[in-house]
Amino acid sequence: MPAGLRKTCQLVSLKSVIAVDASTNIRTGKLSLSMASLKINSIPSFPLLRERQSALHQGRVLHARQIHRRRSCIAAALPEADANNINLVYGGLGLAAASFVGTFFIAPRLLGEKNADWNKEILPALRSASFRSITPEAACSRAKKRQAVLIDVRLPAKFDEIRAKSSMNVPLYIPIQNWDAASIIRRAGFASFGVYGTELNPNFVEEVKEESKGRELMVICESGGSIEAKAGNDKGFQSRSLKAIYYLLQGGVSSNKISHVSGGLSRWTREDLPIASGEGEDEDDDDRSGLQKLGLPSFFGLGR
Repeated sequence: MPAGLRKTCQLVSLKSVIAVDASTNIRTGKLSLSMASLKINSIPSFPLLRERQSALHQGRVLHARQIHRRRSCIAAALPEADANNINLVYGGLGLAAASFVGTFFIAPRLLGEKNADWNKEILPALRSASFRSITPEAACSRAKKRQAVLIDVRLPAKFDEIRAKSSMNVPLYIPIQNWDAASIIRRAGFASFGVYGTELNPNFVEEVKEESKGRELMVICESGGSIEAKAGNDKGFQSRSLKAIYYLLQGGVSSNKISHVSGGLSRWTREDLPIASGEGEDEDDDDRSGLQKLGLPSFFGLGR
């Protein structure tokens, strides 16, 4: 029997078996055609199924090629400027690092400036000293009664902008004075960080002694800082006032005559204590508080 005729007979017999089996199951109330009854294993592969599988395979291959082509196009379409931008970023970081090293390490050595290290020198010396820490309210009262001298160690520009009443300015750091090579390096380094260039005031201790005339000192800055060890930070918080106290102690001022204003000028203004601004000495009869000096109204007794 020819092969084509044999396949046709097999298909006809299969249809007959399926029809008989289905009609039997319908009469008995069972409509389940099992794979065994269909005898799929004995059926030759159909050309339509084979074509469908081939089409699916070709579609997957085509999709993968399209994805690869798109990725290649995207990579090729990236502008060459991106590489230049990356080089600029790394160049900027390198320049910033060089400016930092030159400003805070190389230039001070060339200038002979002796800045004490906070962790190795300042903090241990302050923790072993016996100076007091007082509140802004207590400092204000003592300054008003002239029992002690309130020394503001911030920059003169900051002092003229706003200050605690009855305080005097002896800056710990001053603007860079010279124009030699080391000073120019420091100026450029500070400018690259957008910071005003300063250096340690070499006459700080002598100026404080001259202004205080042997009276007790109360040192204040912007934030106050702290030498106390706290959870997650055992190095305290460095500030200009604490550094100033260190240099005063090193300059021979007794720790019994030094007090640190806790919280600095920030806490002073928050507690609405008297402030002043502008150049010149503070007037003794001006007892206006911080809120009134700033032109703010008084509520619930504030700004008295």
